[in-house]
Parts: sequence; structure tokens; C-alpha cells
Amino acid sequence: MISFNSKWRSFASDRMLRSSRVLATCLAVILACGGIAGCSKKSFKKPATTECNTGNVVVDCSSCPAATKPVWLAFQDGTSSAWTQVVPTNDVYRFNITQANGGIAVRRPGGAGTGYTQVFFFSRAELTALTSAFFCTAAGSKTNTGTVAGLEANNIAVISLGGASAVPTVNGAFALSNISDGSHDLVAVRQNVLNPGLIDRVIVRRDLNIANNGSLGVVDFGSAESAAPTLATVTVVGASEPYIIQTGYLLGCQEAATLAQTPSPGTLTQMTGVPSSLQRASDFHSVGIIESHRSVQEYFHTMADRTFTLGAALPTPTVTVLPAAYKRLQFTLTLPAEYQRIVTAFYGTSGDPTSIIMVQSFAYQGSASVTLASPDLSGATGWQNAWAPAASSAVNWRLSAAGGDDGCGEGARFVAASATGTTP
Repeated sequence: MISFNSKWRSFASDRMLRSSRVLATCLAVILACGGIAGCSKKSFKKPATTECNTGNVVVDCSSCPAATKPVWLAFQDGTSSAWTQVVPTNDVYRFNITQANGGIAVRRPGGAGTGYTQVFFFSRAELTALTSAFFCTAAGSKTNTGTVAGLEANNIAVISLGGASAVPTVNGAFALSNISDGSHDLVAVRQNVLNPGLIDRVIVRRDLNIANNGSLGVVDFGSAESAAPTLATVTVVGASEPYIIQTGYLLGCQEAATLAQTPSPGTLTQMTGVPSSLQRASDFHSVGIIESHRSVQEYFHTMADRTFTLGAALPTPTVTVLPAAYKRLQFTLTLPAEYQRIVTAFYGTSGDPTSIIMVQSFAYQGSASVTLASPDLSGATGWQNAWAPAASSAVNWRLSAAGGDDGCGEGARFVAASATGTTP
């Protein structure tokens, strides 16, 4: 997505499961699945393990980039059973969730001492509906080159195609790498850095499927192919601080292109988009209004004057430190009605390999009363306590909740809010 991908940065970070947009993790198959039907015991020099060839949760990560595949994974069947390590079979992951709810803990990889741990708490129905696209996006295999023209003083271009993008700052050659296979639409926009948050020219080329290392030709913002964008007025209701406007463009609700983003919070009252003459019926603008602790994103086809209403502030949660060999936090609060879809919590230090991210669905928790607790994974085979913050360490945390529509159809709306703090 912007897709406003993934992380929990100001806006995309508050919508971890979309895209977006969100988290690129994989699942893995059970290492010791006991008496589950369809599992056969295997003996190794290591302790006996169990390989499951069937399961009601199946995710194929064979096409995921290596950097997104877990280095360790465990699952919980229900809400109180032990966490069990799981391993993959040819990067295809299968396991059974028999209870109404379940959990998955994933250690994400990273080089030079990086990485982080993710924990997902979902209902069985949500877990069995997961696809590999939720956890990772396969890297594209193609590279296309081209030449940009028509950039003037203080101009930059943003050129997007098949999940790849380039940002030329001067006229001349550019390259797009990791383009997805198949047919895609190219979107190119020109911005003046002295007028941030708005574009002044736009080009859309449809149904391109150029061979690897092929040429896109000239992307000329001074040519007849280039069109003036549509300018519209932004009205923001409920703003309590300067905000960012982030504008994207979705092609068939699948691929996303960046149109413009204000580089720092302000009070911009205008936005620009693709004119109707260049649109297809399946295209949608995606506009986010982003404060430090609240955001709203809306989807619509035609760029026109629009009013955006921010949601309520999120109540400050009660934060409890739970006993364990490492720092475990529990968050409790009651969600406002508009945020009853997904809750996430991050604690640690940004970029710290001991940081932990938790995601819990409304279907899992069952009511507006939220208890989101970091699990004690120390009993699971393969878990390393060094992957989590030390029990004696102070940690920063951010709790976020989100709600709204699923998808990018006309009038779809997604809201999010967060609270932050430090726990000694």
C-alpha cells in the first residue's frame, strides 16, 4: 500500500494491518504439534520434533524476500496455552488453531544487531483467512530505465511503477528497480520544493509491461502528455496542532503512487490530485491528515474540496509491568467507539533490536475493554530473552488504536489515535 507503508510512522504506523501496509512477516509450521491430525513424528539428533503437513492456517512465504522471513516463530492455540516454537517446510507454513483465538510471535531478522519481535493476537477466523501478502510483499524482479525532462529550478519528480519509485532532482537518466512482474500503470508527478505538499504537473501511462532492463523512454513534464493537477481546498475539523497532509494515488486499489507530502507539520489548506481526464473508474485518491497522536485517511475518486474530521483523543492506558525474565508490559483501557478495530503497542527504543510490537484485533478481545499484554515467551524453545528489553530497563511505549472501513472504495475512511509514555 501506500501505500502509506507500513510502521508505525506518524500515519502508516497507526495502521499496521493495512498495507498496508504494515508488517512484512511470515508464519511457520509447528515444531511440536502434539496429537494434531495430519502430523507425523520425526526424530533428529536434536530433541524430537513434529512436522505438520496439514493445518487450518497456511501461509506460503516461498516468494518472500529473505530479509522479511522470521528467524524464530512460536504460536499459541487459545489465550492461555503454552507458546510452541514452529519451523517451516520449504517456506510453506501450516499449523492448526483449534480455539476461538490464537497468537503468533515472530522474531524479525536484521543485520548488525538489528531486528525486533512482533506478536499478533487474532481470532481463529482471522488467522485462517491470512495470506502471505499480509506478512510480506515479494520483491519485484525487473529494472526499467528512462530519462526525465521538464524539471525546472527547485523541481523534483516522483516516478512510480509496479511498486518501484524514483525521485530525480535534475533532468536526465533515472532507473526503477524491483518492479513487479506483469502490467502496471506509471504515475509521475513534479513538485516545486518551495511549494511543498503540492504538485504542479502529472503524467499517467497505462498498462506498461516492459521487459527487464527495458526503457520507459522520456518522461517529459513539458510535453503534451503532462497535465495540470486538480487543486482542491482542505478543511480539517478537530485539529489541535499543526498537521501533515499526505496524498497518494491507488490504481485499482492495489498499487500505490505517492503524489505529495508536506515535509513538516503546518496548516496547509490545499491539496492536488490527478485530473479526471487521466483517471480510470478504478483509481482512487488517498489523503491522510496526520497529527502527532491522531490521523484520518479517506479514499475518493475525484479530487475536489473536502472536509476531514479527526477522531477523539485516545484515553491514556493503565500500564503494568508483568513478572518475567525480561520487560513485559500490559496495557488496559476502554476504546472509544470509532477505534474498535485493531490495537497495537510498541515498546522499547526505536531501532533497538529488543523492541517489541504487539497487534490485537477487536475480534480477539471481544469488547471495547482492552487488555493487551506482552506474552512470556521464555518457555518456548529457541526464544532468547536478549531479544526483549531487560527487566530493569526503562522503556518508551506507544499504544495505538484504529477503526474504519476496509478497502479503498469511494468514501472509505480510516481513523487512528495513539498515546505515548515511559515506564521505568
